[in-house]
Amino acid sequence: MKATTIRYYEQRGVLPPATRSAAGYRLYPQSMLRRLIVVRSAQRFGFSLERIAGFLKVRDTGGKPCETVRAAAEHLLSDVDRQIAALRERRRRLRDTLRKWDAILARTPADRRAHLLERLGT
Repeated sequence: MKATTIRYYEQRGVLPPATRSAAGYRLYPQSMLRRLIVVRSAQRFGFSLERIAGFLKVRDTGGKPCETVRAAAEHLLSDVDRQIAALRERRRRLRDTLRKWDAILARTPADRRAHLLERLGT
């Protein structure tokens, strides 16, 4: 993982501030590797860094964010379901438009423009 990513995670509150060596280098305990793996997995799952930082803050202070994590995951699923529905509707409109354009192109002489873009709003 890039040093810039680790610094960014620290700025966003996902990683606690690192201790520093005498030369100013960040020093992390071995446990931070596991934390980084958890953070990357949670990002791939769909959680934002802000959300992950919140979960980890609760955990770091002795709390149990499990129910919050589960509720947030359910919210992600609802968002995905809405996106899928919107994409299905968009696909239907695209197919309808292509069918209309095919009919227009079939009626348009080869030496003329069909003005397909102008028909998008209709």
